Amino acid sequence: MESPVNITPVFDRHKTKKSLKPIELNVYKKSMIRNYIRCGLSTLVWDEKKNRPKDIRDGFLMDEAIKEITEYCVHMESQNQKYDKKSIEAFLKTKRLTDIFNFYDFYQKRVLDNLALEDSTRHNKKNLLKWLKVFAPGLNLYEIDYAFVSKFRSFLFEQKIQKSKEVKAPLRKNYIDSLEKHLKAALNIARKEGLIEKNPYENLKRVSERTKKDYLSRAELDILERLIDTIEPHYVPHLKKFLFGCYTGLRISDLRQLRKSHFRKEEEGWSIYLHRMYKVDKEVYLPLYSLFGGRAEKLVLEALESEDKTDSLVFDYSSDPNYNRILKSIQAKSGIEGKHFVSHLARHTFGTNLAKETGNVFTVMRFMGINKTETAQIYINMAQGSNVDSLKDSFKEWV
Repeated sequence: MESPVNITPVFDRHKTKKSLKPIELNVYKKSMIRNYIRCGLSTLVWDEKKNRPKDIRDGFLMDEAIKEITEYCVHMESQNQKYDKKSIEAFLKTKRLTDIFNFYDFYQKRVLDNLALEDSTRHNKKNLLKWLKVFAPGLNLYEIDYAFVSKFRSFLFEQKIQKSKEVKAPLRKNYIDSLEKHLKAALNIARKEGLIEKNPYENLKRVSERTKKDYLSRAELDILERLIDTIEPHYVPHLKKFLFGCYTGLRISDLRQLRKSHFRKEEEGWSIYLHRMYKVDKEVYLPLYSLFGGRAEKLVLEALESEDKTDSLVFDYSSDPNYNRILKSIQAKSGIEGKHFVSHLARHTFGTNLAKETGNVFTVMRFMGINKTETAQIYINMAQGSNVDSLKDSFKEWV
């Protein structure tokens, strides 16, 4: 339905002496009189040429008020109901226009309410709110500038968390970096929606530091393979899923969505074709019969050749946050020490062992679904590092 009213902003109609000058909305309709609507908005500087506030926040609020009034008038017309200056002003009071700039309301609606988020990702994004609410309980989007994010970073570096009953430890740099990444992503959404002009993180260097990436050697993988026959039955599906990740490089998010239809029976054996990986828009093809002596193929052969013809999940779907704890229990039973057993260890294991066997950065990129050579080169460097460690044994006869 076409708008029944024309709305024009009017700045400081009575020429007030205050620094913050009021904005009114001239709502024109033939049957209405005294049509200057007081919407509770004011601004410091007015752009005469554009007939709107120069401040982006004030301009956005004015646009929202115009939008709300228009929708209200359209609704009243469709119901054949009368409305006037008084009823419009009463309606506007119920809308609480300034709430749109409340960061916590914005973050909940635009970020946390996103149904596509993984439970683990949503949990990580909630951590940002925990720290921000301590630092700035009542936070508006327009308050988040370069000075704010700099002070927030200093605040995070000063914080300590309880590691044990006796020990408190500062937050790790990479944890702080992840919190800032979540805030930066939220502010990018606000910028695209016109709520802020600029993301202050564009001028702030990251604080992350490169951490040592663990991987499992062939000998350690052999230990885990033998464990399948001796470990308690409830651990076996988790162990098989982890080992399958070690031999395919698939992330836990891809393993969870893996179905029978993703597998193809070829002349030499089974392969996997994923049209799109879960986290990145990248397709991947994995010939299971060729990789690591077909070990991945053996782990799922029973499921693939079962009489069940439905397109079922190969591994039981689990968003269980205790998965990494289960892996730590498996590590304890294996006797493998000095490795950080988490789900992503499997991908690092695949990448490093693939690099060790092929020495080809492009092969690593292809089978891991990696776009950048710099990322794939990390695995090449890790593989070369392990070869350096073995030099001592190679030159024993020289001693």
